[in-house]
Amino acid sequence: MASLNTETKHDRGFEITWLNPPLMSHEWSANVASNDPALMRLVQLSPSNGIIAGPTRDAMLINVKLYIDGLLTKG
Repeated sequence: MASLNTETKHDRGFEITWLNPPLMSHEWSANVASNDPALMRLVQLSPSNGIIAGPTRDAMLINVKLYIDGLLTKG
């Protein structure tokens, strides 16, 4: 069994975390959160509630960037 590592990236006040390798081999998922109450409120009000997925690590990270772009545009 491969060991799981948590990876973290920071982007514009948000913290993005994900497991590497993913638990489900067919999909990568990341959790988007923030220590800033205003930014975290945007996450909580979003339909995905900060869980963003993609078929590959790179696709997931692109989806996270688009998600954060959308949050900041609405905010």
